[in-house]
Amino acid sequence: MTADTPYDWLAGIAADDPDRLCLADDTTEFTYGEVLEQVQVRAETVREDIAAWEIVPTQVAIDTDSVINILAIQHAGGVPLPYVRHRPSLPISSAPDIAVCLETSGSSGRRKIVPLTFMNVASSVRSSRGRLDNGAEDRWLASLPFDHVGGLSIIWRTLEAGGAAVVSPFDQSGANIEELQPTVASMVPTMVQRLIEGNPEALASIGAVLVGGAALALPLWERCIDEGVRLVPTYGLTEAGSQVATAAPGDVEMLAGWAGTPIRDMEVVIVGLDHEPVQPGQAGLIAIEGPAVFDGYLGEEFRRGRFITNDIGHLDAANNLYVEGRIDDVIISGGENVSLGWVAGILRGLDGVDDVCVVGVQDQAWGTVGCAMVVSEKGLETFGTMVEGVLQPHERPKRWLESEVIPKLANGKHDLVAVREAFEEEPWT
Repeated sequence: MTADTPYDWLAGIAADDPDRLCLADDTTEFTYGEVLEQVQVRAETVREDIAAWEIVPTQVAIDTDSVINILAIQHAGGVPLPYVRHRPSLPISSAPDIAVCLETSGSSGRRKIVPLTFMNVASSVRSSRGRLDNGAEDRWLASLPFDHVGGLSIIWRTLEAGGAAVVSPFDQSGANIEELQPTVASMVPTMVQRLIEGNPEALASIGAVLVGGAALALPLWERCIDEGVRLVPTYGLTEAGSQVATAAPGDVEMLAGWAGTPIRDMEVVIVGLDHEPVQPGQAGLIAIEGPAVFDGYLGEEFRRGRFITNDIGHLDAANNLYVEGRIDDVIISGGENVSLGWVAGILRGLDGVDDVCVVGVQDQAWGTVGCAMVVSEKGLETFGTMVEGVLQPHERPKRWLESEVIPKLANGKHDLVAVREAFEEEPWT
């Protein structure tokens, strides 16, 4: 095992300052010395049952015990594959030199397993700290699930910086924020939306709130600024070990899709469908390269060169990245190209719209049609006039469903498969 691992970071701080706070939840605090001891004891327990570099699926929750279990599997020589509900199927049983395996979100129905090396993890963590400047005094709120890179990377960052992770499932009342007093937090827009409605004072008490995983609606951003919430837009993905581009704390550019500039050691290039770079300012696929980027999906061939994502975006003259949607969000309806992500962003900005998800569904007349599931206090009957004012005829969703809540995955992203199924099962307008 390499000498630059989360366990090494834990052990280093424990040797120098064993009484420093490392993990906390709603009831208990654990020092670095206490966490190290628990990891070592649990590693001895599991070491006899796993082979070197064996991939070990392990069920996790948003709690400190799951953190200790993941670290223990690594220290015992295994490769943790955290999951919440469904145990992933494995194409291979071992992965030498791999720190962790993570299943992709599967929001579009396609799931793969991403192996991240210890070098990927260390590079991502240090590049992130170079942008955020988080340190030993910070308490990072961990409310994102640990089977996704957004949640697990919080643990890596705090251990490397010598800080503390305060672990607590999301609470829209903000009571856990008031109790644990985090200085940094990672959230998806839905979490921000619920907190700004439930307890804006608690949200504003956090020094920096990283927000990513989905588009941030401009009305929500405006509300947060009015309430004194310090949002830090970010764009990342599992295949990059987490962050790709992130705004500098305190740097506010309230523009649709803005995600700041690429973090240190992360090269971002915009390419066309032919995978060749496009002209500056032109939109295309976001391609990334750097030491934090993975080497290929589990069980597939080794990957070389740039990793070309399915995300559409562009870079401005100052190297700011703007994320516009996903390539699989683009449908051809009646002969016209329609970006469903862009349509959803427009609808999300309409007065009275709390949440919206737009998916493409096959249609005999149009080929594919945009279908919008909407959470709104106004009701669908009011949407006709508003939509006519902001969308061209070919862009307007052809089918609508009103819902109290839009189905979501464990990481807070919209469950696109469930939304499509809803249009197949329910009457629609």
